[in-house]
Order: sequence, then C-alpha cells, then structure tokens
Amino acid sequence: MSTFIALYRGPSVSEARLVAVSSDAGLIRDVTAHLIGPSDEDDLSPDPVVRSIDRGRRAALRFILREASSE
Repeated sequence: MSTFIALYRGPSVSEARLVAVSSDAGLIRDVTAHLIGPSDEDDLSPDPVVRSIDRGRRAALRFILREASSE
C-alpha cells in the first residue's frame, strides 16, 4: 500500500491550494514520527469518543511509521 504526504497552503482549509505531494519513505517517516509525538495518556480528551478517535489515529500512524521504516 502506498502512503503519500501532501502539503497545502492557504488562508483557510477551504481556500488552501496543493503545493507538493511526496511518497518519499524518509519524509513520510519524519512527518509521521512528528505527528505521533510523545505518548502521554494524560493528554487524551476526557470525552470517550474523542479519546477513541485519538487512539485510533495514533495506532494508524504507528502502523504507517513501521511500514515506512521497512522500505
């Protein structure tokens, strides 16, 4: 499965324009590692739905990081 990183820029999300797209494994590793950041359960939301989304997102990012590191 391919993973891509896209960079958008604009005054708002709705007005943002695509600037660059990359599938470079090194760049994907760096960005993903930064997005995961330190794992601190205390920073999770008290809302169980948001907490579940946050945990799922972090699990997906960890999977992408492992995949990019094996390339």
